[in-house]
Amino acid sequence: MTVENLVMQSEELGLRLVHESDRVKFFFIEQDVTTNQYIKTPKPEPEIEEFFVKLQSTWSEGDSDWHGLAVVDVETNEFQGMSFYRYRDKASLIVEIGWKLHPDAAGRGVATAGARMLLKYLQELYPVHKFVAHCDADNLASERIMQKLGMQKEGDFKLNFKIADTWRDEFAYGKVLGDT
Repeated sequence: MTVENLVMQSEELGLRLVHESDRVKFFFIEQDVTTNQYIKTPKPEPEIEEFFVKLQSTWSEGDSDWHGLAVVDVETNEFQGMSFYRYRDKASLIVEIGWKLHPDAAGRGVATAGARMLLKYLQELYPVHKFVAHCDADNLASERIMQKLGMQKEGDFKLNFKIADTWRDEFAYGKVLGDT
C-alpha cells in the first residue's frame, strides 16, 4: 500500500496530515485516561472534534495553538499516534513539540522516530532557532525521547501544572539549532 500525502518518511514510518480514517484511534488517544495520565485531563468530545478537524488542514504559523501530524506505518497507512508542534514564541523562533501514541504502538520507538521526522520537517519549512519540550517529571518515557533527540534538560519545575486535581512537577528540555 502506498501512503498518500506523506510530508516526511523513514523506512517504516511516515508523517502526514490527519485523515478521517484516523478518527477512532485519534479520539481514543485524546480520551483515554491512561494515555493522558502525564499530559492532561481528557477533553470533552466536542473539543476533540474541533481539534481533529483543525489537524486536517495545514498549520497557520501565526497560531500558537497546537497542530500536529499523524505518525503512520508506511506499509499499512495505520495510525500510530501524533507528533505535535506549535510556536511557543514565534518572535524568538522557539517551537514546542510533543507526542502521543496509541497504546498499540508504544515501546517500539515510534514516538522517537516520529519526533525526529517532525524536527527535520519543521526545520526544512519554517524558521526555527530552538526546539523545546516539556514532560511530567514522572513520565520517564517522554524524558528519554527528549534525550534521544539531543535535547538538554533546562528546567525542573515543582508543582507547575495540574492534571485533574493534582499538581504535577515538570521537566523542560531544549535544543538550540545552529549558531547561538
